[in-house]
Amino acid sequence: AYSLWISLALTAWAACGNPTKPPDGSFKSVSAAGNYACGVRSDNTIECWGETGGDWKATPNGSFRSVDTGNGRACGIRQDGSITCWWFGGDSLSAGILPPQGSFKQVVVGFAWNHALRSDGTVMVWSDFLRGTAPQVIHENWKFKSISRAGALDGICGIRTDDSVGCWGDDWSGELLSPPGKFVSVSMGFAHACGIRSDHTVTCWGDGEDGQTAAARGEFTSVSVGSAHTCGIRTDKSIECWGDDANEKTNARSGSFTAISAGPFYTCAIRTDGKVVCWGK
Repeated sequence: AYSLWISLALTAWAACGNPTKPPDGSFKSVSAAGNYACGVRSDNTIECWGETGGDWKATPNGSFRSVDTGNGRACGIRQDGSITCWWFGGDSLSAGILPPQGSFKQVVVGFAWNHALRSDGTVMVWSDFLRGTAPQVIHENWKFKSISRAGALDGICGIRTDDSVGCWGDDWSGELLSPPGKFVSVSMGFAHACGIRSDHTVTCWGDGEDGQTAAARGEFTSVSVGSAHTCGIRTDKSIECWGDDANEKTNARSGSFTAISAGPFYTCAIRTDGKVVCWGK
């Protein structure tokens, strides 16, 4: 089933615009999805590229802290902490529940469910697809520092306030069976996840059929998980990738980088000068 999903998604991606051709200019962050990517520019505005025409609703104006992408949608955190989302129009997405109100630290877009981290550490969930699923808090007794985008079946992981990894939802290949210990960050892909431990080493778990859980040795400052590959930024700001190399998505660019985001079949990263570079096909 996993290989079939990859094949269908790759076919759809190949027929669309090219997200590996980022715009010029300076960016603070980037989020890579299947056939499009979005980033927050240095002036805090959002720009998206790839397959973003046709029925796409216009990228919102205003000043943003962050943006996350996935499954034909994007959500951003504005400077006041509120959430704004946009997506393909004219289908069931437009009938979904709007994002929760209030101030949030982070938002992640999943397959059918979105999650947002509140300032008190609790996580809210809502769906763009299912009517009547109003935003609600999940696991009220769990408090998080950060959360990761949801996996294949909308499983999700986050870093709790005690620095352990906490996961919940539907599990595909063990990606929710997080290892013990203290972590500073975690990233989820289609069926595997990776986290950076407090000593800056990387540990991965879940489906490792293509080597995507065979974490590189050494110290890292960030890690990002794609469908069947993983990329991370080392403490010297260089990038190393491992896992499935189809479409050259593990052929990391040289140079110094500050941020990275692995999409299903490509990866984008931000150089220290703010320029976005992407690789893969």
